Amino acid sequence: MELSEYVIESRGQSPFVDVQLKQHATKKFSTRALDSIYALSAHQTAAQSKIQNVARYHVSPDNHICSGGCPGFNYHFAVDYPDGTVYQTNDLTSIVYSSGKAKNYRLDSNADCFDKLGKYFNNYSISVMLRGDFDGPGYKGSQEPTPEQLLGLWKLVYWATQVASFKDNKPLALQNVLGHCHVNKNACPGFEVQDWIENEVWTGKFLEAAKEPMPRPASPLEAATALAGVPLGPTGLGLGAGLGYSLPVLLGLLHRESRSEKNQLSFLGDLLSRPATDD
Repeated sequence: MELSEYVIESRGQSPFVDVQLKQHATKKFSTRALDSIYALSAHQTAAQSKIQNVARYHVSPDNHICSGGCPGFNYHFAVDYPDGTVYQTNDLTSIVYSSGKAKNYRLDSNADCFDKLGKYFNNYSISVMLRGDFDGPGYKGSQEPTPEQLLGLWKLVYWATQVASFKDNKPLALQNVLGHCHVNKNACPGFEVQDWIENEVWTGKFLEAAKEPMPRPASPLEAATALAGVPLGPTGLGLGAGLGYSLPVLLGLLHRESRSEKNQLSFLGDLLSRPATDD
């Protein structure tokens, strides 16, 4: 069964493709309010397993996380290998079992946030799994993140830190974007993603990619292709083809519309008739 067969109607929480993966027959995740979310953590599978197979493992009784099986897939988002498609895999109000208690914790934020996250990290964070088996401290992987995956992660982190509304009705702070390695597992999400978080996200440099102007495409199909991140234009991140809007502005418009995935193509077409602006 391909992952496309798990696609569901949009949950209305993010501009990414919503899927419903295997769930436990009786167990359910505990929930929290969206405005209790302080942070985002990035992970890797450390295996070449498909996303849907990881979900089956999580709910199986022989998983390594919880006795008798977990309630469901233990991440809120997954970035697929190799194409970089971002899937929302759980409601953001679900408290999934992805990070555990903090041991290595680094957070340049307020003391209240540090105290809460340090004790109960899963309760206050969004978790993202990159599918792949990547090198990390003390671990030798068999793959590297693809450029498409890094672009997918870029879109997700941009949305979470510049567009979405969480604690105090604000996006997440850049320094609250973490790898699992910053919490308690050194090899996760691997050298390349850890380096990107520390040197591009925490410094704000990753935002520079959002400033390149993008030409207006001729049709809604080209608009949808641009949103998917296909590198039709001159930039290395695949952001050169677009709507005459920067990608962040487009993501913001889509988020505020809260439309289902199947209606976004129509909405993108509507955008073509609007004046291009970055305001």
